[in-house]
Amino acid sequence: MLLACGRAGAEPTQPAPSESDALRVRARQAKVERGMGIALSALGLSTAALGGLLLGVSGRAPYDQGQRYQLAGAFTVVGGIALSVTGAGLAIDGQNRLSDLGWRLRLLGGLYLAPAPSAVVAGLAIPF
Repeated sequence: MLLACGRAGAEPTQPAPSESDALRVRARQAKVERGMGIALSALGLSTAALGGLLLGVSGRAPYDQGQRYQLAGAFTVVGGIALSVTGAGLAIDGQNRLSDLGWRLRLLGGLYLAPAPSAVVAGLAIPF
C-alpha cells in the first residue's frame, strides 16, 4: 500500500543547484565586478586628464577665471585619481575571484584542456 501525503496546492520543490552552477553564477558576478572596475578606472583616468587640462589652461586665463580653473582642475584631478584607485581595486578583486573560481570549476570534474610547454594536454578529472 502506498500512501502519499502533502498539502493541497503545495508548490513542487526545485532541485538544489549544483556546486558547479553556484560557482558559475559567482564567476559571472566576478566578471561584472571586473568590468565595472575597468570602466571606473578608465573614467577616473579621463577625469584626471581633463583636470590636468584645466590646470594647464588656468595659466592663460585672466586672474579670477584662472583661479577658478585651478580650483576646478585640482578637484577634478583628485576625484579622477580616487575613481581610478577604486576601479583598479574592483578590477583586481574581480580578476582574483574569477581566477580562483576558474580553478575550482576545473577541479569539480569533467573534460579539460590544459596548455603544456610543447603541446596541449586533454584529460578527464574525476574528483573523489
